[in-house]
Amino acid sequence: KSVNNLIRLIESKENKIELALILLENKNIFYELKLPLLSILYTNDEAKIRKRSRRILENEIPNAFLKYSKKDFSNNESRINEIFLSLEKYNLDINELAKKIFKINKRGWLYLWLKGESEIFSTLLFQNELNISRAGLQMIPRGIKELKEIFKLNLSYNRIEKLTIEDIEMLKDVTELNLSHNPIQTITDEILNLKNLRIINLKYCNNLKMDKKLWKEKAPWITVFS
Repeated sequence: KSVNNLIRLIESKENKIELALILLENKNIFYELKLPLLSILYTNDEAKIRKRSRRILENEIPNAFLKYSKKDFSNNESRINEIFLSLEKYNLDINELAKKIFKINKRGWLYLWLKGESEIFSTLLFQNELNISRAGLQMIPRGIKELKEIFKLNLSYNRIEKLTIEDIEMLKDVTELNLSHNPIQTITDEILNLKNLRIINLKYCNNLKMDKKLWKEKAPWITVFS
């Protein structure tokens, strides 16, 4: 309510554009206020103002993701959705934002991924390797199946407890899979049908019970580190 009152007050002023820009550039102003301020600026046709305000928002979005997705997505779902929708509303460069979000906050980046924006993250592949370790994952993100050129996949230090048939379907092109330091309890035997897989790291997966003899018989091309 207080935010709405402040926005109405600013809109009533003749110098509302100048006021909005001053507030936007103030680092102490909360993100909840900055989106409405941008709405004021985007009613202005002057290209310089639109470009300046867009640049401010591009810097703010990664920080907002960090704030609202740091602990628990479910508690801040509406906030994160509002941020996500603003990407399209203000014609922002989603590829650049993805890189910034990934750099400071993997959980926020993964939220974008799970919202259906998997195609943009191909820019984060480095020499056909994707590192999403230490991201608090409880499952393999379904967006991986959209990235056709992952050969090395690092999922270490997450919270993955099992690999299902659906998971295995997404790993057909992977040659090296790092699942170390996960509380994995079960891995479906379908993994033995992955003809391209050469190395799997299962070190410190202390809850996992696996039949090493079966693996050696059925998939001798796979080297297992455990």
